[in-house]
Amino acid sequence: MLEQLADLRHRWMQAGSAYPGGLAALDEIRRHLDSLATRGELRTFRRSSGALGAALLWCPDPLDPFYRATITHLVAQHDGSSEGLAWLAAAITKVVPGLPDDLECVVPSADRATRTLLGEAGLGISTLMLAGRVRQARRALQARPRPPLRPEALGLEVREMCPGDAGEVVDLLRRVFTEEPDYAWFMAAEPWLERRRTELAAGEQDRLSLLLRRDGRLLGLVEAGLKPVDAHHGSSVGVGLVLDREIRGCGLAPYAYDRVLALAEEGGVEWIKGATARPAVLHLATQMGRRSVSVFMRRRPCFRDGRFDRALDGHGLEG
Repeated sequence: MLEQLADLRHRWMQAGSAYPGGLAALDEIRRHLDSLATRGELRTFRRSSGALGAALLWCPDPLDPFYRATITHLVAQHDGSSEGLAWLAAAITKVVPGLPDDLECVVPSADRATRTLLGEAGLGISTLMLAGRVRQARRALQARPRPPLRPEALGLEVREMCPGDAGEVVDLLRRVFTEEPDYAWFMAAEPWLERRRTELAAGEQDRLSLLLRRDGRLLGLVEAGLKPVDAHHGSSVGVGLVLDREIRGCGLAPYAYDRVLALAEEGGVEWIKGATARPAVLHLATQMGRRSVSVFMRRRPCFRDGRFDRALDGHGLEG
């Protein structure tokens, strides 16, 4: 059954042009589903042919390895048939209201029907996972009418981070995400911050970290997280951009992406990928030709102000 569920989810992911998938991706999906099913509860619907028509899987995780927090994972999948969708709708209506508030469901962007069902059950979109080809994204960024604003124009000093900066960087993360917790609900929590402190203090060979300072004060962080081997995308890079309120909205995002994309292209990395809910980053992603791969849905935090509409309506991003 899990083999069929993994195959079904893989096919839904591949329905978007920004997800190459393949055997490595299918294996990764299978391992993830097996882990959840072993610890959680799985309900399925089989069609008369015996094929899997739909499934609903949920699993509480007292300490998710990424978020470093309690979370209830939900997987909602159907095969596109009217019977499968009807069964899934009934299962969501019956099960989801009784699940904890820390519920999170990751939906392939191509699956509009499941997004609608979860929305009717009280979930909203918290972030979109976006992906695009590194070379295409960099060329599109370079074709913008104005070149990226350099931090020096704002009186900012740029230098690479060293392990001794870990404490200051964690303080910046805590300050920014305490002010705006909805953008990364887990990043102001002490367990996550302590893990980041440990990672930063140790130094990571696959990560570029640039610090932005003004008058000695740390106001910004630009990170490039390189994944030379990415099961879902071959090889990828993610951009981390954290700015203090003092320099937010000054147009520094294109500079950050230009630095990271140059590094990625030089290293032969194929894809740029990452999750965001920030309107400015969503807009820039559109300009770079990045596509929506998956939708993260939660009870809270979530955004219902229409910021994702353009992305999910297919204007530059695919949904």
